[in-house]
This record gives sequence, C-alpha cells and structure tokens, in this order.
Amino acid sequence: MKVYLGLILSLLIFLQVNGNAQVVSSSEAINIRSDYGYEIIGEVNDEILLYRDKGFEQILMVFNNSLEFVRERELNTEKKKAQVYGLVKRDTSFLAFYGFKEDGNDIIRVGSYNEYAEVLDTLTIFEKKKTFFGGREYVHLLSDNKRYSLLYVIEKKNDFLAIIFDNETLKTIHIEEYKIENRNLRKDIVDIKVTNHGDVLMLLEMNNSRFNNENHAAEIVYIQGRTGAVNISQARLENVYSQSIHLSYDNYRRTVSISGLYNDKSSSESKGYFYTQKPAGNPSLEMEVSFVEFDQSFINDVYGTKSNKKKGIKDFKIVNSISRQDGGKILIAEMQKRFSRNPSYDSNYGANNLGGIRAWVDYFNEDLVVIALKPGGEEHWKKVMYKKQFSQDDGAIFSSFFLFQTPSRVRIIYNDEIKKDNIVSEYVFGPLGKNKRQSIFSTEYQNLKLRLKDAVQISGSELLIPSERNRILSLVKISYI
Repeated sequence: MKVYLGLILSLLIFLQVNGNAQVVSSSEAINIRSDYGYEIIGEVNDEILLYRDKGFEQILMVFNNSLEFVRERELNTEKKKAQVYGLVKRDTSFLAFYGFKEDGNDIIRVGSYNEYAEVLDTLTIFEKKKTFFGGREYVHLLSDNKRYSLLYVIEKKNDFLAIIFDNETLKTIHIEEYKIENRNLRKDIVDIKVTNHGDVLMLLEMNNSRFNNENHAAEIVYIQGRTGAVNISQARLENVYSQSIHLSYDNYRRTVSISGLYNDKSSSESKGYFYTQKPAGNPSLEMEVSFVEFDQSFINDVYGTKSNKKKGIKDFKIVNSISRQDGGKILIAEMQKRFSRNPSYDSNYGANNLGGIRAWVDYFNEDLVVIALKPGGEEHWKKVMYKKQFSQDDGAIFSSFFLFQTPSRVRIIYNDEIKKDNIVSEYVFGPLGKNKRQSIFSTEYQNLKLRLKDAVQISGSELLIPSERNRILSLVKISYI
C-alpha cells in the first residue's frame, strides 16, 4: 500500500556556529514500515530523488531543493520480482541495475530513467544459464567519480564473475569469469573497489591468526578493466596479527595502498600500524611493508595520562582513508566494540536491512585516531578526536560518522549521543592536522534520529542524511553557507 504524503512542508533551521553558518532543512515524515529498504539517489535536474524498495513495488519519490514533496512514481523494471542491485545518479537522469530469472537464465539489465521515473532506455548487459552463477545475489559497486559500475558475484569459493559497465557511454567494457587459484574468496576477501578508470582491485588476507601467523599475508588482485589482464601483489605480514586491514586507492596517481593495525600474538591491544603502497598496475609480486609502533605519549593521549600500563590501543579499526593532493594518505581509525547480552540471538542487523533480527547487543563507537602520512609513507602527524557513542539493539546504524570532504578541509560529522534529542557535532581539520570541534544543530523537538554514516554528499557544501525513527523516515539536508 502506498503511503499518502500530501503536501510536505520544509523545516528550516538557521544556525551560526563559530562564524560558520549552516542551513538545515528537513522533509516531513514518510512511513516506511512496509518497506524492504531505501536509498538516496541524489540530485537530478535540481530535484532530490529517493528510491524505496517495497518488494513488488519500486517507488521513486521526488523533492525540491527545500525538501518539499513534489511527486511519487512507480519505477518500471519490467518484472515484478526484479531485484535492484544498484542505482547511479547522472546529471539529467539516473541508472538502475536490476536482475531477474527468465526461462532458466540469469538476466541483468540497466535502465535509464528521468526524474519522472520514465524509462529513457534499457539494455541487457548479461545473460547466463543459472547452473553456475545462478541463484546468487550480485553486488554493485561504484567508482568515486560515478563513471564505472562493477557488478560481481562469487561462486564455488574461488570463482569471481566481474561485469564492468561505463555509466557515461552506457556500454559494458568487460565481462569475465575469473578463477583465483588456491584462495577461498568467500573467506579471504576483505574489500573490493572499482577505480575511476574502470579497473577492479581486491584485497585478500590469509592466515591472520594469533596462533599460526607465520604465513600471514595480504594480497592485491588487480584486474585491468578494458583488457581483463590480472596481476597479483603480496604484502608479507608474518608473525603479527592484524586488528584491522584497509584497502585504499589514489585515483589521481593510480597507486594502491594497504594499511592496518597490528598486535603481538599475546596482546589484544594494537601495538602500532602498518602501511604499504605501489602503482596499481605494476606486476611486482612483493610489497614492502613499514611497521610503526605507537609511542607511550600517544597511547596516553588516547586513554589519559594514567594509562601507563597500556601498551597499545584496543578495539580500534581503520574504517576510512583519504588520498592527499601531495600523494600522502590520511588514515581514520575508530574504536568499535559490541557486547552481546544474550549470545544466542542473531546480531545481523545492518544499514538499510530493515527486516533484520535485532539482538540483545550493546554497541560502542567511540574515539577516533587520525594518522596523516607523507607521500612516501612517513608519518606527518597524528591526532585523537574524542567522541562517545553508545546504543543498544540497533545495529549501530546511528553511530560512527560521515566524512565530508572539500579540497581545503575535512569534516567528521557525528551524533554526540544516540538518542532522540541529540546534538549533531563535527570535527573540522586541515592538511596540517589543526582541528576544532563544534556543534552544528540540535534535534530536540524535531523528531529526527540521523543515520549519518548513510549520508550522501551532493556538492562541496551540501549533504543529505536519512533520519529514521520508529520506522518513520525523513530526509535532512545540511548546507554550509
């Protein structure tokens, strides 16, 4: 049943914080109790588009720039049981990648739509009998510049099907089934990226065990998008246990890097961080890894001056990275911890997984460690940015932060607390690490609860954030002026 919204009025809040003005606007409430999920597409032809998955109905909602409701349309994907894998915003239209079964075949199509949900064009990009790859869900990934889409599926542990599509020319540039020998992709893959040039990068990690890590290693599998050529490089991590490992790619310099936090066998605290990088297409097999140990003064910065017994930092994971204009890198680690109050419950409840089972779980998303590296990997500076976030039984969907980037500064935007009446704050820092913390706005009396890590940056001064409270959705826009 479609939700009747009527005329949506925009709520505007004008704020002046430390000389920086923000305008915060919000749509009226949208009932999503019967929805499977939703996604903010972004701005097309000066209108803001929201996609809603209602099972057998795919709905497009349209708002103006003040977040006033304009119209609602059903998205035609030809088959009622079609599954939408990914959406891509273009300047004057958007693309929907979707798939369905027909006559024993897997069929994947891409449709081009305007802001009225009218079909401009459809194209079949893949068709295969489902005996081999059939029955599995395809994953959609998008390059940073939104030009290239990757659709992939993993089958039989080491079989990888990659479909690379050019969203600008509306042409498939490469389809191939790869067999990565002697690897269990379901277990070993840490991350996959598609670059701004249509290439594919996979990060694999093997033998990361506290008890048997003599063969601990990470691998980069590089697939050249237009030729399908493959090369594999390895980073040797013997005799350390990685608390977290992260893949990053510099689209300008075409360099790939691996970073992470490492522990000794007997410790649960991260002793330091490691880093390595190389040109992505270089066929060299070995990547030289640098290990940097945290000094005691930095550990004291994280935990306070009375923490001299600590030999590292605990429960931190590298969750994001930024490529600097000079070729360096900024690594962002967050303290993430969960505690199950009833281990027999399933804790699989993620972003936009609206039908998941909520476990009895406490979530802690707390302080941030930001490490800046020079182009060669040498440390430039590092900072601790303090925050405290605690929630229960919500999959931590309101926790963590959103990274808002411009050429001159970075904003880390987050909820001060995970509750209905809350302050939204940010850390703002520049290339030399100088930073300040400031409040942006309060959600008190606004019926808002922001999922900041699912926000979408739509320009150098604006971002859209979903607010979800008791299965009631609102869109919130922050404009820096």
